[in-house]
Amino acid sequence: RYQYADLTITFSQPIANPVLNISALGATYGSFGFTTEFNLLTTGVTLSKLSGSQELTVSENQILNNDKSPSETTGSGAASGSVLVSTPAAGITSVALRIYLRPNTLGGTIHSNGATHAGDGWALSISTLTPAPAVTGYVYEDVHYGGGAGRPRSASGTVARPNARVELYSSAGFFVAATTTDANGFYSFAPGAGTYTVRVVNGTVTSSRPGAVSSLVPVQTYNGTTTRVGGEAPEKTDAGNGTTGTTLASLNTTTTIAESQATMSVAVGTDGLPVAGPDFGYNFDLVVNTNDAGQGSLRQFIINSNALTSSSALAQVGSNSAGPLPAGKESSIFMIPSGAAVPGQLAGLVSGLNANGVAAIAPNSALPAITGGNTTIDGTTQTFNIGNTNNVTLGTGGTVGTRATALGQLNGPEVQLRGTRSYEGLSVTANNATIRGLSIYGFTNNIGVGTDYTGLLVEQNVLGTSATSFTDPGAGVRSSQQGIYLYNSDNGTVRNNLIGFNGGTGVWLYGDGNGANNNTVSGNEIRGNALEALANGQGLVLEGLEFRANSTGNTASDNLITGSLGNGIDTYLNTIGGNTVTGNTISNNGQGVVNGTGNEGAALRIYSATNPTVITNNILSNNNGSGMLLVNSAAKVLVSQNAIFGNARVGIDLLTNAEGATLSNTYNGNPGTTTNVTLNSAATTGANGLLNYPVLTSATLVGTNLLVKGYAKGTALIEFFTAQPNPSAAASPNNLFGQGATYLANATEGTADADARTGL
Repeated sequence: RYQYADLTITFSQPIANPVLNISALGATYGSFGFTTEFNLLTTGVTLSKLSGSQELTVSENQILNNDKSPSETTGSGAASGSVLVSTPAAGITSVALRIYLRPNTLGGTIHSNGATHAGDGWALSISTLTPAPAVTGYVYEDVHYGGGAGRPRSASGTVARPNARVELYSSAGFFVAATTTDANGFYSFAPGAGTYTVRVVNGTVTSSRPGAVSSLVPVQTYNGTTTRVGGEAPEKTDAGNGTTGTTLASLNTTTTIAESQATMSVAVGTDGLPVAGPDFGYNFDLVVNTNDAGQGSLRQFIINSNALTSSSALAQVGSNSAGPLPAGKESSIFMIPSGAAVPGQLAGLVSGLNANGVAAIAPNSALPAITGGNTTIDGTTQTFNIGNTNNVTLGTGGTVGTRATALGQLNGPEVQLRGTRSYEGLSVTANNATIRGLSIYGFTNNIGVGTDYTGLLVEQNVLGTSATSFTDPGAGVRSSQQGIYLYNSDNGTVRNNLIGFNGGTGVWLYGDGNGANNNTVSGNEIRGNALEALANGQGLVLEGLEFRANSTGNTASDNLITGSLGNGIDTYLNTIGGNTVTGNTISNNGQGVVNGTGNEGAALRIYSATNPTVITNNILSNNNGSGMLLVNSAAKVLVSQNAIFGNARVGIDLLTNAEGATLSNTYNGNPGTTTNVTLNSAATTGANGLLNYPVLTSATLVGTNLLVKGYAKGTALIEFFTAQPNPSAAASPNNLFGQGATYLANATEGTADADARTGL
């Protein structure tokens, strides 16, 4: 560039905010293009563009023509427009500019003769600023938004967000100006008459809640309309700041877009009058895409909820498939578009669902652990907000236990997480977390809960398979370890889930130290687990459900537990006991015995000794081992009113101390002449004190009544069943005690009977 003059414009009196009106910057001479450039010399003032052609470019201290080929025609290479000189309130008495002649932006010389140069004819005039209409609006956080139609500021609680960047673009999409919101979330521009687009940079919108940090990213809920939840393109993320030369089109890439934008008009003749611009609302709990990370992703929701505290004060106004969202919980709000119009979203958005109608999320690395208390990841909000797009019925259903309790089935989840078998699906290190309505598979543990966290609720999930079929995903695809792993975690509830085809245990309550205590596992179908886990070369495998080590106070009720390679339910090394198993159907376990990959196959294996353990009203059938195996140290185990039949070994096997000394006897699956094939011993030391059965001296049919006489230990409760013969017992009268298939009645030894005599 070539400096050729300094221009000082002097006023007769102080002028506040004068306007420089410039025309025809730029010219050509032959094949050469060139333009005038003004640099501001006056200090304490700044320049900004009020209006003008697209070529006119204004920064705080410079005015130039940015066209690559300047010419003499404004709008086709030459630049014209108005530039505001922003001054202190007292005004200024002069403006000083340094003038340059410069080549076009492609560079080069101005004239082939290096000594003389062609000139650029231009005009400059001064005016005072006519009060422009003030385009105004607000940026706010909709803290309690719970899904569906976006909510205007008046309905959201008016949580203003200061310091949010708001940008203004011309009708042609060119950047005009930028500002930030004040303490009230208020922004304003004075652009003159015309049509404009107002845009908010999402990454500058902060949360009002405690714990807010700059790395948290919200999702738009409102932009002056209720139908733009998730922004212009929910599958993308918001672009960064615009600046001089930026266009809205340039912000739109394969991964980014100006998510928050709204068009508005300023009419001629509104000088000095306020014009209401769009308000913009945001929320930090929305999940609107299946991306691995970034704005609107599940990963970002976890990051947000981990940081933001005071979830107990939330009252999200929305619903999941069961009803209103619970207060005091931070629920994920899934609104991943299907492409159809729903409250809050227009038709025609890019669908985030796969061909089966499932929002399939495939994290590239481990998701952050859930560390925020009262966090809920709720896939059923997708069902409520977007629709039942995966309308399949999964699970066996029917009834379980001798009480014939109905076992529910699940409608296919709309949200699915699939991993690469190298990290955990959802890790929980917080109290009172909830995981609901998801399909999770392909991880190590699908759900893992850390030490000493309490109050977990896991319900209505499919854990171990895809969202569309409760069948084995296959080797190399299925989860390699547990369906649910609770490590020293207390007071949790696992209910109404399908948990199947995991490499390890379906539900593992593992407790060293103080144990995993007072948890409830109820109403689940736990099928085909322990497909990969061999504990050692002796053929020990894992099972459907395990109360391990020091876990006590737990209840397994009304579940279907079937098809495990190992035992149905195990309490391996859990001598503390105190657990309850009631109302379950436990069948066809010990598949490892069948296929030669394991030696454990009982419906139940019990180690409990210290605290009373209760086993009642279960159906224990067709397992490839005993119906129930009590190791020799087991004690205080109440076994009552169970239906036991079709098992390959003894219905109820109480090991003696001598038998328990041989480790393989406790497997209950190794075929051969081990004690597991024979009847319960008449020894006096072993499981439950080896109180096996009463002595029956006679059984006589009197009319339509069966009269049974005999004796047992005083106060013992004797239960009577119709029996199924032991399939492995020798066919002799002393061996055909059989398995108690159907409960009939009971009597207590030592109580008076009808003829006032003691006895049964």
